[in-house]
Amino acid sequence: MQKNDLGVADAGTETLRPHLLMESEIVGLDPSILAGFGISERDVQSFTETNAGLAGIDISRLSRFLLVQLTSAWKHRTINTFAITDLIQQLEGRGPNRSSTAKPRPFKHEPLRGLWKVHFFDPRFLMRNIFNQWGLSGPESDKFAKLCVDGDNHVGRCSGEGFGR
Repeated sequence: MQKNDLGVADAGTETLRPHLLMESEIVGLDPSILAGFGISERDVQSFTETNAGLAGIDISRLSRFLLVQLTSAWKHRTINTFAITDLIQQLEGRGPNRSSTAKPRPFKHEPLRGLWKVHFFDPRFLMRNIFNQWGLSGPESDKFAKLCVDGDNHVGRCSGEGFGR
């Protein structure tokens, strides 16, 4: 069975090996960028060749900088890279849409035109998102206090204690 450029067998069965990233494909990035993320070209190569989340994805269609960021997250275990590669699979038409975030949409203006904006969910950001939404990290927002006043009539008393108030 022959495989096409996406690494997919003609009969429709998927191989677990993504399109290989050639070393020359990450050349062109300033080496200080890789160093700043604490990774090497070999790390990027290893990530793209072994990560199941990239199975069947034509790596040449992805931003080199995105691959550097994903490699760093994978190597340093800062984010579950599958939260991102699952979305890449969906954008490339290779997986179901299981996201509860905003729908993917293309950027309209230069220099990002041609790229897509998509949100992903990772539990590590949940508390920060709650704090940001309700302005709990500082006095600049009274949204939470207003919620409590409105809620007093329906649910009972709210307390801002423990939320930096």
